[in-house]
Amino acid sequence: MILSVNLNSIVADDVYRITEQVNRTTGQYKRLKHHKVDEYRDVPLPARVKQGIEWYADKHGTVDGYLLRHPSDPTRTFPHYHIANQWKQIKKAGQIDIPDGMVVYSLRHFFASNCLTGHRQRALSAAVPSAPGAILGHPGGRPPTRRSALCAE
Repeated sequence: MILSVNLNSIVADDVYRITEQVNRTTGQYKRLKHHKVDEYRDVPLPARVKQGIEWYADKHGTVDGYLLRHPSDPTRTFPHYHIANQWKQIKKAGQIDIPDGMVVYSLRHFFASNCLTGHRQRALSAAVPSAPGAILGHPGGRPPTRRSALCAE
């Protein structure tokens, strides 16, 4: 998982537009997997998440709109391993209670599931059973095959 949040991708109060992803091998931005060059994916942007993005940008600034950049070289993308390393250190130190088996990647599925818990999103999920898969960018909107350790059974 690579985090790449850009202020310019907030296209409405409640919509975040994903237009690119970081290639894990090259560390460079490229088109989304399973999408043509000019295609994008719009995902729900809860108000609290939008406020968090804006707060972080105000406090720490951005580089070309991106919130997270390489810690020692802001011209480079945020390294994919950085948050996972931090996560492991926090868990090992017992600083917060992280359930066994929960990994950072789980947050992706947790986010998609929670985007579908509001009244408007519940209606979307009922009408379009593949909605979580579409939010996650799975080909054809197929539902996630992994379950988040945080999601209620």
